[in-house]
Amino acid sequence: MSEQRIITAAEVQDEMRKEPSIMAETPIGQIIDLSAQVVGRRGAVATYRQDLCDLMANAFQNGQAVAVTGYAVLRAKYDSDEAYANAKQARGADLRKHAKRVLEQEGIEGRKVSINWHPDTGVPQVALKAA
Repeated sequence: MSEQRIITAAEVQDEMRKEPSIMAETPIGQIIDLSAQVVGRRGAVATYRQDLCDLMANAFQNGQAVAVTGYAVLRAKYDSDEAYANAKQARGADLRKHAKRVLEQEGIEGRKVSINWHPDTGVPQVALKAA
């Protein structure tokens, strides 16, 4: 995975304030110096809940699993099996993203993230298993 620096909000604002070097202006637009071209980031910028990362780090370091009660998905709240499955998939992807970040930060190698959903409570249980 590449080490790409995430820019701060202040840096984004500074970039937005920069005026491109205008070389010529026409009614439809401007010709600007290519070195002054401002481009946006491509793709989504990942966000992480620090409390969730801390919970996972504490559990994973001690060989334990995490029951993430705040991410429970109850079947009764959804109109269809498809909507229920989609909700679990979305929550699972977010949990996996957080767990992978914890693995990277803590230097834990040779493990895969496992998510099991409690059949009655809908609470996801996140653990590590051998890769």
